[in-house]
Amino acid sequence: MIELLGTVRLDLAEGLVLLVVGYGLVYFLWVQIAGAALTRRERAHVRATHDDPDRPRHDLFVLVPCRDEELVVEATTRALLAQDDSSVVVVIDDASTDRTAEIADAVARESDRVVVLRRRLPDARVGKGAALNAALAVVRREVARRGLDPHRVIVGVMDADGQLSPGTTDLVGRLFDDAAVGGVQLQVRIRNRQHFLTRVQDIGFWGTSAVAQMGRNQSRSVSLGGNGQFARLAALDSVDGPAWSDSLTEDLDLMISLTVRGWDMRMTSLAHVEQEGPETVRALVRQRTRWAQGHMLCTGRSGEVFRSRQVRQSTALELLLYLWQPWLLALPWSVLAPALLVLAGYAVVEVGVQHGPLAAVGAVIAAYTLAFVPFLWGAWVYSRRSDNYGLLRSYWAHQGAYVLNLVTYVATWRALFRIALGRDTWAKTARVGRGRRATSVPRGTQPLGGTTTPSGT
Repeated sequence: MIELLGTVRLDLAEGLVLLVVGYGLVYFLWVQIAGAALTRRERAHVRATHDDPDRPRHDLFVLVPCRDEELVVEATTRALLAQDDSSVVVVIDDASTDRTAEIADAVARESDRVVVLRRRLPDARVGKGAALNAALAVVRREVARRGLDPHRVIVGVMDADGQLSPGTTDLVGRLFDDAAVGGVQLQVRIRNRQHFLTRVQDIGFWGTSAVAQMGRNQSRSVSLGGNGQFARLAALDSVDGPAWSDSLTEDLDLMISLTVRGWDMRMTSLAHVEQEGPETVRALVRQRTRWAQGHMLCTGRSGEVFRSRQVRQSTALELLLYLWQPWLLALPWSVLAPALLVLAGYAVVEVGVQHGPLAAVGAVIAAYTLAFVPFLWGAWVYSRRSDNYGLLRSYWAHQGAYVLNLVTYVATWRALFRIALGRDTWAKTARVGRGRRATSVPRGTQPLGGTTTPSGT
């Protein structure tokens, strides 16, 4: 009986390993193949429609939540004004203790397309979602005052350190020409990528992750991120209650809310947003722990996705697979990867003992090649998408991808412990303010009737 139970346990363990590996491999291949194909198709479509003078334009409002962002707020605001000659920028000062509001006010005095929303304690500093909802109320009032159609109004969200690539707003508007599209997310690049740790983060965002997000266009379930996200005002209005929740990942929460109401989520491969990456391991782990904790808590909304009759089957399937990744991939792989490394080391030693040192060297090379195969595709993708970063250089840089995997594993387990202990408070990651230049912008032509709006809501 004991022997039978041992066999059953072994078979169960092998089955779970195969399930985890199979799930990860199938999902990876699905989104990568679809992403590569859709990227080529999008480029051809945009070239064919680039010079369409009759294409209607959308009204754009960009929300920039700020809390102690004096190092970056001016450059971000000016860059957004220069991006589009009619968009409105709403800078949300969330009770900053530095010169954020003062700097934003100075830019507002130069352009009547800037409004500074000042939030005050005790209502301020209670989360990014609350700050965005307060700014959305300002947008709704302005839309009503102008008599604009909410279906033709786009609301963007930019982190205070974000900077859009040239022509982004036009490309985003093209996606919203499809009336079914409720949200659009941009690809992300790390601006301060001159260091090893930040280069690894850029590889994570700009390589296979970007291709995967493009692949999710196929199921119309692209995830919204905290930076470089855009939503149709009519889609935000369709959400019951506040558009943005008090979740640690209010962006992913919003994406679920829009998807279950039948809105399509899209991404473009032709535009991106740049942001700062944490420059210390401690800051990076803290950031990724918050992301992991928010993602894991959003898994609790799987029932909404499953029950919604407005969600396509392909959309629901992909979204459920994505929502369960921390539980079905990150946590199991954090245990499986070290176990496989130990087994590989044991196998190399056995080969060396039985067949000599040359055979052991061959076994090491074989084990390394097998483990690194998934990153070969990533190295090629990253080199293709980074003009000044060659294939060989990309290959060596991708060795650092294992560091990012390790951070992900640690962050996921920390997130699990925080969930178990009921902890949901966070210290904001400080900016480093690298590589930003403020640019002059002309005054706008659509005044908001004031540049500073006090708010306690």
